[in-house]
Amino acid sequence: MLKNKPDSKGFTLVEVLVALAVFSGLMMTLFSSFNAFTASSRMIRDYEKKSRDAGPGLDTLVSDLEQVFALQPPRLMETGTEDAQSQEKFRFAAAIDQIDGRAFSRLEFTSLSPVQFRSSPDRPLGITGLVYYVSAHGERMDLHRSDTPIHFPDRDQPSPCTDPVVVKDIESFDLTFIDIEGEGHDRWDSRDEELDYGLPARVGIAITLGRHQGSRKISTQVAIPVRVEK
Repeated sequence: MLKNKPDSKGFTLVEVLVALAVFSGLMMTLFSSFNAFTASSRMIRDYEKKSRDAGPGLDTLVSDLEQVFALQPPRLMETGTEDAQSQEKFRFAAAIDQIDGRAFSRLEFTSLSPVQFRSSPDRPLGITGLVYYVSAHGERMDLHRSDTPIHFPDRDQPSPCTDPVVVKDIESFDLTFIDIEGEGHDRWDSRDEELDYGLPARVGIAITLGRHQGSRKISTQVAIPVRVEK
């Protein structure tokens, strides 16, 4: 009389190998996600630390650029007209200043930023004319921010004696203006026909802190949300 064979309740070698392969794939995915999360957290911490080292200046500049103001047609006139001359205060312009044989970016634009360091009761908030520039204080270079309400007929001239320092003791202040084609420029003028009388698509900001702060470089990019309609 034949005995019944016992029921087979184990796993075959193939099933075990498949399970191991699936498990390995899941672990690799989880490990990669964890590494990406920790790397992102590390980058955020590093950026926040650098931002703290630079003081409020970098965050203020980013905020000002994110709220940039530009005239639109028909208020925006063609260059060369009498009305266009009165609109120079709305110009987005960047140049290079030479200070003690070193080149530093200089940026002038208008913004809806509510931050006015030199505001007073007779100067209501609104569109603000801003200038970011570097000046020498002995052997030290500081980044200044000048602000003036744009509705005033005579815009205040930037003055290192009265304009607050937003980043103290720097070695470099470099701005790169990227157009819609992706080409970078170290200068910009929204009244320039070659630049289509417009604004850059993005602005790259690079600040190198001075020796007393470890000569660290801080960099970021800001997308300009405003386009001049044609």
